[in-house]
Amino acid sequence: MATGGTKVIVQAIAGNSFITVIKFFGFFVTASPSMMAEAVHSLADTFNQILLFIGIKQSKAKASRDYSTGMGGASYVWNLVSAVGVFFIGFGVTFYHGMHSL
Repeated sequence: MATGGTKVIVQAIAGNSFITVIKFFGFFVTASPSMMAEAVHSLADTFNQILLFIGIKQSKAKASRDYSTGMGGASYVWNLVSAVGVFFIGFGVTFYHGMHSL
């Protein structure tokens, strides 16, 4: 991984968190369903980046008695958790909204 990758992800988390708060504020002021959808989307992006950050931190762990080759593959596991989580949460929200609309 490139040097400074952790710094970039922390900055992205901070930026997306700020954007999420602003969008939720916009939703509460306007009661716009579109703004609510955007706020939830930004919140999902923030959680996605947090999971990626966890994966990067764990993948940098040194070899230990339990993990003799280190934990370099942890980033792949957390990437998978992030992708599957975003997919299924998106599906769940969409399915709920569809059933509610019917």
